[in-house]
Amino acid sequence: DIGDYLTKEQKHTVIIWANHPAAVETMTQLEQQGGRTVLDPALIVELVNEQRAKFSDLTEEEVVLRAGRLSHADSVIFAKVAIVPASGAADGSDGYRCHVGIRAVNVAIGEVRWTGTAWYPRPIQDTDEAIRVLTATAVARARCPIERGFTWYDNKGCVVK
Repeated sequence: DIGDYLTKEQKHTVIIWANHPAAVETMTQLEQQGGRTVLDPALIVELVNEQRAKFSDLTEEEVVLRAGRLSHADSVIFAKVAIVPASGAADGSDGYRCHVGIRAVNVAIGEVRWTGTAWYPRPIQDTDEAIRVLTATAVARARCPIERGFTWYDNKGCVVK
């Protein structure tokens, strides 16, 4: 069972860094359900801003990883959300296309631990709910342990072959 595999994952402290509040909320819930400690986003924003002022030549990701090291986090989970009008109409009257890309990076060495993406194939109206579902799907897809005989199916999720 995939749940058994995930609960055996090393418990550690994470930072969630995302460009959409629904992604932050969903990732926080998922990480806490998995027994991991999520550092307070408000404190991390403050730390990132301090680091950005000191190291203006670094990229945002480098600054966040630096903040992760200073706060003794084990990983940073970056979530990038894209929402665009489906028809090109700025008001979104035809709905929106949503995409979520997520990756977890080991703070100490900068290595990507896992990565996942999810998107809706057709336009949707409720972008916040879509981002919640897509974030959870991207994480499930990323953490599906294919090296242990599991397979990802878009209509079933992660299952044993």
